[in-house]
Amino acid sequence: MHAMIILDNIIRLVERWFERIRSGDLLRTLYIYLLLNFPLTLLIHSRYIALADTTGTFEEWSFLVSALVANTAMLYLLLWLLLIPIVILIPSRYMMLAISTIAVWLLNFISIFDLVIYNMYRFHLNGLVLNVLTTGGAYDSVSIGVVTGILTVALILGLLVSAGMLHWLVIKLCKAGRFTWPLPLLYSVTIITILLLNMVDKAQYARADLLNHTIVTRHAKLLPLYQPLTIKRFADKYLGIEVNREWDLELPAGGLLNYPATELEFDESHFKPNFILIVIDSWRYDMLDAAVTPNISAYAEEAKVFERHYSGGNATRFGIFSLLYGLHSIYWHTFLAERRGPVLFRSLQEAGYALKIISSTTLTFPEFRRTAFVDIPEFIDDQIEGDGARIRDPKQLPLLESWLDRLPADQPFFAMMLLDAPHGGGDYDPSTAQFFPHVNEINYLVLNKKRDATPYLNHYKNAIYFDDIVIGNLLDMLDDRGLDENTVVMITGDHGEEFFEHGYWGHTGAFTPEQVRVPLVMGGPGVGKGRVGRLTSHTDLAPTILELIGCKTPAEEYSQGISLLLAQSERSYVVSSGWDEFAIIDTAVTLVMSSEMYNMVGIKVYDSEYNLITENESELESRLPYLRAVMDEFSQFYHK
Repeated sequence: MHAMIILDNIIRLVERWFERIRSGDLLRTLYIYLLLNFPLTLLIHSRYIALADTTGTFEEWSFLVSALVANTAMLYLLLWLLLIPIVILIPSRYMMLAISTIAVWLLNFISIFDLVIYNMYRFHLNGLVLNVLTTGGAYDSVSIGVVTGILTVALILGLLVSAGMLHWLVIKLCKAGRFTWPLPLLYSVTIITILLLNMVDKAQYARADLLNHTIVTRHAKLLPLYQPLTIKRFADKYLGIEVNREWDLELPAGGLLNYPATELEFDESHFKPNFILIVIDSWRYDMLDAAVTPNISAYAEEAKVFERHYSGGNATRFGIFSLLYGLHSIYWHTFLAERRGPVLFRSLQEAGYALKIISSTTLTFPEFRRTAFVDIPEFIDDQIEGDGARIRDPKQLPLLESWLDRLPADQPFFAMMLLDAPHGGGDYDPSTAQFFPHVNEINYLVLNKKRDATPYLNHYKNAIYFDDIVIGNLLDMLDDRGLDENTVVMITGDHGEEFFEHGYWGHTGAFTPEQVRVPLVMGGPGVGKGRVGRLTSHTDLAPTILELIGCKTPAEEYSQGISLLLAQSERSYVVSSGWDEFAIIDTAVTLVMSSEMYNMVGIKVYDSEYNLITENESELESRLPYLRAVMDEFSQFYHK
């Protein structure tokens, strides 16, 4: 008897569940509730535009308004899609009221909190902020104040109460039959409208990026979770549009960047050596030895070798950025958006230096023509004839010699050579191979952690050996021309390369030593020789070069690096960045956390061998000052 009653009640509940789903009342109520909350969130997000440095042009404001509406609409679309399955599975008005109220409250509260962070630091909520707030001991030296605490509590309660009251009102109105629009019509109109808004927004940004209109592109990081659209590759390949459009570059006044923080001053009577900066793509730290790089190793005996040197990133764009700007690569996106070049090249030109950039790959992708070399396109030679690095890398030396022949004998010069043979595993003349067995090419379909990596590693070594021959010829050329006595030669890698030593292949995947620790050999006048065991970074190169030409301005006014010429330039940590994560590295541990809002998760701590440390509370607490310092460094060169 009791079993029959229970079964009957279950059947009635299921029938009621199907009836509610069919009627669409709950889904309609949810839709109306989100629609009425949208203006409040839009109003909150409009504050980001108030914080932006704008020029008042129609193009800029058209983009800002469309991006604001489209981005906020996408957030609500995501929220809507997340809530629909919950409403279907649990068709209860009270449950829908509770869950949707909390969801909207949470969205608005996080938006306001993110506004506070953005107003202070000019970046959005990310893993760094999260870990500063949640690490043990974080509040020992930070007091939020009584007034701030009261206002925060009031804000939380106010948002929660207003969201709940609005939902109660919507339910009453829906019950009264005020909203009877068919659901298919509502959904179709909403999705089409959001898609159209995003098409308008993305089209405006893509056009501005293609034409170098920085009044638009500089706002790429203004709104939280905003994803800009670029079409440079498509336009170049399929539309025949020239993407190296430095000639129509717009550089309006203002912007988010405050770089450099002050104008640099120089001792004009200072000796001005020549510079040659050689970057070997993917050259990792343990590939500097007599077997793999005999010519570089021989040069290193009379030069200075930095044995614990780190790239500013685990990808080419981030490594080169940190090398030439002397800044953490977290700034890459903003400098790209504003098309701002490094103070290094401007200072070299003002000091009378001739400049030359030679690359075996085009400097359009990554976007170096729009960042590091944006101010000096006429000095770039990146269209070397030939198929691959095995042909192009050796051709760099004749190009350099031809350029040197045309220079006045008394003019100092800065030349940068980007060699590409080790990239992607290796491309070199097979007759120069020294390491066996090796593959001739890499079949990525059969790669896995269980496979013996020796043939691939030997392939990579052979490519480095190939570029070492190129560099040996370069060093001989300097000696033959009598330039070795007054030329500072710097040889390094943009990043490293891994062959499953820690479970990763290549680069960009992690911050293992194989991916971010690189050699740095530096020799010439004023440099000295010997082995340096302290932590050094790519960010140290720019202040070092500028010091060598007589810069009197403190490095912290234009860089986050420390001159390598300072004997006591000890540092506690270095920073290396990726696409959406960054690492704080010291001699014992590596802290990895997100740099973007969309993957804001807890911190990961690895030991010196890049093994994950699960019980990491003590490591985090002892390095809390690092987190605070890096948080300040990430906003150091932004206008507040």
